[in-house]
Amino acid sequence: MQNVSSNLVYVVALKTWPPLVENGPTFADIVVKLNRYFHPIGGGPSGWPTTPPNYLGFRFDGALQQIRHVESYEIHESPWEELIPGISEAQGWDPSPHFFYKLGKPIVPDHEVKTGGLYGPGRHWAAIDLLLTSTTVREARDETYARLEAAGEE
Repeated sequence: MQNVSSNLVYVVALKTWPPLVENGPTFADIVVKLNRYFHPIGGGPSGWPTTPPNYLGFRFDGALQQIRHVESYEIHESPWEELIPGISEAQGWDPSPHFFYKLGKPIVPDHEVKTGGLYGPGRHWAAIDLLLTSTTVREARDETYARLEAAGEE
């Protein structure tokens, strides 16, 4: 069950190229143009959440681009079929339980928030206020963990 009172943002990196299928959308297009996102349900060493976050942050092109409130979610074995009919296991998609999100309007930082040396597909938790006031995602993440540790919540 989603924790709707949380101000933590799960920040993920999105590919802007190549498209998921020929002439199809990229992961960034799915968020920016379709207001959707999906990921495997976590557990074990995967690092993906086991509970749907209240907010998702999206970074690409070296910076945090936007934060979205999760308006609703469903669990699907093949969420990509909901977005792009024709994507199949034969194309390398794992048919496992995924959270499939409908996203609210973008919250765009009023200044550039670089990744701060976070590379690749790294996924991180950060407080929304820190993401919107920090100069890097790394700084927001580190300050969030320090805040949680000080409160005895980490």
